[in-house]
Amino acid sequence: MPAVEDVHNAIVATGINQTGLAEVSRERWVELAEAGCRQGAWDTGIARTLATAFLNFVASETAVPLDLMTQTVWLVTVTGCRDRVPPAALERGPPFVGGR
Repeated sequence: MPAVEDVHNAIVATGINQTGLAEVSRERWVELAEAGCRQGAWDTGIARTLATAFLNFVASETAVPLDLMTQTVWLVTVTGCRDRVPPAALERGPPFVGGR
């Protein structure tokens, strides 16, 4: 099992690489992944809700599309708690940018 620090590093790298939001704090990326794990953000609707809240809170002035942020929420959630994600959700994969 990877160390917590390694998982957190992977979460931050995924969030920044997906969105370009390097100004978002490490703590905020980790909080997003933890919320996704608690709420089940492998479900696209839940991921979209968390994405909307995240963009409203930290990036309201950026041009990150909601579909891209939804995909990012899914990815950081799976990075943070892959062992809790249902196998069917892993097989389906993240929501596509452009809808799915």
